[in-house]
Amino acid sequence: MVHTTTSEVRETGPWINTLDPGNAVAARRLARSENVHVCELANPDQVTEVSGLVWARFLDRVKDNDYQPATYGNLVIFTIEPHPKPIITTLVNWQLFTYAVSKGHFDKLPPVEIGLSRGTWQSAESLV
Repeated sequence: MVHTTTSEVRETGPWINTLDPGNAVAARRLARSENVHVCELANPDQVTEVSGLVWARFLDRVKDNDYQPATYGNLVIFTIEPHPKPIITTLVNWQLFTYAVSKGHFDKLPPVEIGLSRGTWQSAESLV
């Protein structure tokens, strides 16, 4: 017999960002796939979901200075191809993001196990 307890399921890893937790470009890993969420934390409802491979290719392009976002004064609009959903941030946040990318800050996102909790799951406490 297995005794179980109900706990919270970890659906996403923690946000990794470049500056202020409330205002920065951020990314996190998803639990049920290798997909990644990317957003501007000042507007967290506008999340773009991309595959881990697409995310890695985007980071490589940023590292190689092969990607230039659209800029409008102090605003930066970028997309992660092939996904058309734009992410809007400030010029300062974009510059901090590209610096962090150049230092490998976003190369390995933390495991989901230390992420945000949602849902339920059962874990075995002991075998009888």
